Amino acid sequence: MALKRLVPFFFITALLLAGCQSSHKGSSLYGRRAAQRGQTHRALFIYTSDSPKFLPYFSLGFNRRVNASGLFTVVQNQNIARSWFLAAAQEEHTDVSLLLSNWSKSIKESLQQKTFPKAQAQAQSAYKQVEFLLKRYPTDVSPASLAEFGFWAALAWSAGSSAVSSDQLNAFFFYQKYASIAQRSVLESSLDLSTQQAFSRLERKASGSFRQRDVAIQSDGKCDVYVNGQHLKSFRVSLPLSMKAFVSANCPDGVFETSFVVAHTKSIKVVPSIPMAFATMPSSKALPRSLIAAEYVATIVLIHWSKQENYMELVILNASDLRVIKRHTLSLIKEADRQKAGDTLMSYLSEAAKKLED
Repeated sequence: MALKRLVPFFFITALLLAGCQSSHKGSSLYGRRAAQRGQTHRALFIYTSDSPKFLPYFSLGFNRRVNASGLFTVVQNQNIARSWFLAAAQEEHTDVSLLLSNWSKSIKESLQQKTFPKAQAQAQSAYKQVEFLLKRYPTDVSPASLAEFGFWAALAWSAGSSAVSSDQLNAFFFYQKYASIAQRSVLESSLDLSTQQAFSRLERKASGSFRQRDVAIQSDGKCDVYVNGQHLKSFRVSLPLSMKAFVSANCPDGVFETSFVVAHTKSIKVVPSIPMAFATMPSSKALPRSLIAAEYVATIVLIHWSKQENYMELVILNASDLRVIKRHTLSLIKEADRQKAGDTLMSYLSEAAKKLED
């Protein structure tokens, strides 16, 4: 069984290395000439990924090929990378309340049009995204928008089915926990007969699970902590016993995210860390200029590899002002795509090196 798990890993690694090592005669020739003149420049390379544990294997072939070309000497600095990762994560902002309102509107329209399979699919897809957003972004979320989303999503989940899933029940808990009396009146009065019956089933199912319990949130007081997108003003939060809750925190020395089921949890300890996994390339505006200046590099190369989506994004910047020189996205679906990735990088680096000589 262990061998079966290792085979895909070595296959991916071999393909990536093969792509990085494919030949590109023009850049190699220019690099050798530059090296002979003693003019090899330093380039800061930073790699990001949605699967960071594979990054050492992904970056190895690129670094080896760039160094061998004579175009640039690869520089990697963990302090710069960690500083960038933290700043990028702390600067990330998504209007979660607006997303919730838009999802609520779409789901409600599908229910009113009686397109129940569509409404159910919308609810299930949106709920998964809500789980990610509440855990990923330490930011205030409007209780009304969260309650409205929970209301319509839970009802859409019931379309055509009397069974109640744990995710559906959790969405309904959002409604019960965060809706005001006035909001409840408006939402519940808008239901027709079929959705009223679904609502009644949900109420009966949730009635035995809504009993609340306190969960302690242990923090040093320097972090902004959010539970289900609600800014925590104390070190305790009261939540329904069967609820799956989401915690995010922004701290001076890192970020924190987790989820927990209230019935199985007495306390959560906030332990900040530097984020390492990124779904997309972090913003280059968050790069630490002073740390970069101390490395005396001429060029910055940012490479984001998405193992989940099978693509690579390449950004080359001028080190002095962080001006983008090149930006390119390459598919990595086919083996030929992986082989092309290394050639594309070398082509752009050759152009950058020539401009430095002009």
